[in-house]
Amino acid sequence: MLELANQRVLVLGAGISGRSAAAFCAQQGAQVVLADEQGEAPEALAGVELRIAQPFPDPADFDLVVPSPGCRPRATARAQRRVWGDIELAWRALAVRSPA
Repeated sequence: MLELANQRVLVLGAGISGRSAAAFCAQQGAQVVLADEQGEAPEALAGVELRIAQPFPDPADFDLVVPSPGCRPRATARAQRRVWGDIELAWRALAVRSPA
């Protein structure tokens, strides 16, 4: 099972995918920052800090970085921790049991 409680999570990109990933991580107890260098601020998300229209925070300061599909790869180049796309985050969140 995926354990995100008390983890610092950086979600890059505030589009549909990024907002969904940020909301999910916050619901799991993570400390979430949703960052987007461009665009307008989305509606507030419970438990999510928004950093919009400013440079991305340093990914090395986070336990997990979740770049949205449209995020440029160099935005996560300095990440020293886990970097998962939104699909991998969803896959890891699934508690699938194998048939007996």
